[in-house]
Amino acid sequence: MRKIKLSNGLTIVLCKKRSDSIAIQVVVRSGSINEEDKNRGVSHFIEHMLFEGTKNKTAIQIANDIESLGGTLGAYTSAEKTCFYAKVLRKHVNIALDVLSDIVKNPLFDEKAIEKEREVILSEVNMKKDEPRFYQWSLFQRSLFKDFPLKHPVIGYEKTVKSMKRKDLVEYFNEHYVGSNMILLIVGDTDRIEKAVKAAFADIPKKISPRLICKKEKIKKAVKVTKEKRPIKQNYIVIGYVAADRTNKESYVFDVIQAILGRGLSGRLFDELRTKRGLGYDVGSHYEDNKMYGFFAAYATVEKKNAKLAKDIILKEIQRVDELSEKELREAKMFIEGGFRLDNEDNSHLADTLGQFEHIKDAVMINDYINNIKKVTIKDISNVKQKYLGKNNYTMVVLEQEE
Repeated sequence: MRKIKLSNGLTIVLCKKRSDSIAIQVVVRSGSINEEDKNRGVSHFIEHMLFEGTKNKTAIQIANDIESLGGTLGAYTSAEKTCFYAKVLRKHVNIALDVLSDIVKNPLFDEKAIEKEREVILSEVNMKKDEPRFYQWSLFQRSLFKDFPLKHPVIGYEKTVKSMKRKDLVEYFNEHYVGSNMILLIVGDTDRIEKAVKAAFADIPKKISPRLICKKEKIKKAVKVTKEKRPIKQNYIVIGYVAADRTNKESYVFDVIQAILGRGLSGRLFDELRTKRGLGYDVGSHYEDNKMYGFFAAYATVEKKNAKLAKDIILKEIQRVDELSEKELREAKMFIEGGFRLDNEDNSHLADTLGQFEHIKDAVMINDYINNIKKVTIKDISNVKQKYLGKNNYTMVVLEQEE
C-alpha cells in the first residue's frame, strides 16, 4: 500500500493486488452531520446530482461509459462522508478515472435535473417512512442522539428537500468538494497508473473546507422508551446505547460483543429469540462505529403479544455478554477475522474499508485490525459492558401494531 498527497491536498491510497479488476473510490469527508438545519439532506441531494450530467457528459453517458464495459458505478451518502465508486477490468482503468474525476469536478447542477431528482428524493423520503425496517432506525437515532447531529436522517426532511435551491447545492459543493477534504482509493493492479491518476485529479480545487465542530453524545443515565403506533402486523423493537467511536480502542471490544450477540445464525440473540423460542424472523444486533460517534443496538421483529418477552430476553443477553468461556471468545474472534478477510478479498469492499480507515485516521489501520481484535479479553468485555451497557441506561423504540 502506498500513499500520495497531491499539491491540492487530495490524498491518494494505492493498494496493489493481483486481480483482473480494479476498484476506485472517491471519498468526500462530508455527510449529514456537516449540514445545518436549513439544508438537511444536501449531501445526499448532491450525491444524486453528480450523476445527472457534467460539462463533458450527459447522465446516460456517465452510466454507459462504465456499464457498457461490464463495470459497476455507484455512490452512497452516510453521516460522515459521501462516496463515489467504480469497478472495471484493469484495462479500462483510464475510463473509470475519467468518469469519476469528471463527476466530482464538473457537475452541471442543471435546474431541470434538480427538479427531477427532488421528486425522486421526496419519494425516497416517503419510502423510508413507509418501510418499518428503515424507519425503526431513523426513530432510534432520533431518540438516542440529542446533542450529536446523527439525530437527523441522512436523506433530510421533506421540508428541507423541497426548499433547497440550486445555489444551496452549488455553495455546499464548492465548500466541501475540495482537495483537502477528499480521498482517492484504488485497489488492484496499480502498476503504471500513477501518472494517469494524478492527471485526472490534480485540478480538484485547493481549498480548506469548513471545520466540523460537533458536541459528542454523552452516555445515557436513564431508560428512555419511545413508541409509535402504525398499521403494521408486527412490533419492531430496537434497544440500544451510545457506544465507543472507532478512534477508541474500546471499539474493538464492541466488535467482539457484536459477534457474540449478533453473528449470523449462531449469535446469542438469534439462538434465544428465534432458534429456541421462534419469536420472530428478523433478529440481531448492530454496532455502528465511525470517526465521531458510535452506537450499539439489538433488534427484533415479533408479534405484539411477544414484545415484552423479546425485550426482556434482549436485555438479559446484553447483561450476560461477559459470561462466556475462552472457547466462546475465541470463536467470536475467529468469526470477525474470517468475515473481515473474506469480505476484503473483493476489491470494492477493500477500497471501502481502506477509505473508512483513512477517513478515521490512516488506511494502515487495516494492518492492525485483527491484532486488536485478538487482544480483547473477557475483562475488557466486562469493563465495556459496565461503562456503556448499563441495566438502566438503554434507549428503546417500538413501532407498535395498532389495535
